[in-house]
Amino acid sequence: DHYEDVAWTPTQAGVTLTITKARALRVGNLVTLNARIIWPSNNDSTTIALGGLPFPYVSTWEGTGSIMAQYAVLDADRTQLNTYLGGSTINFYKTGSAVTWVGLNNASLSGAAVIFTVSYLTS
Repeated sequence: DHYEDVAWTPTQAGVTLTITKARALRVGNLVTLNARIIWPSNNDSTTIALGGLPFPYVSTWEGTGSIMAQYAVLDADRTQLNTYLGGSTINFYKTGSAVTWVGLNNASLSGAAVIFTVSYLTS
């Protein structure tokens, strides 16, 4: 019964992001975020935890989505990027076959353009 299509502003500690696009669509209690962000050139080790969610997050659920990045720093074992929302922030992880999830930091995306979509539940 609820519908909103709004702009939102992702925030990240340690760097100033260039937000090219950022929209949030809420239909009922499902929120879908989409953004295109450019990270500045940096060597900051702060873990990526994008804040500024436009609608509250229901803590009994987790959210995920898709991500594409240009110039992301990965390694031989961790060759996939993933998004995860398990709290009030969106986190980016690099993953791979038979290895643990590793959270990206700002330096991992130094100079990178990132496009992602994440869905989560709100109350």
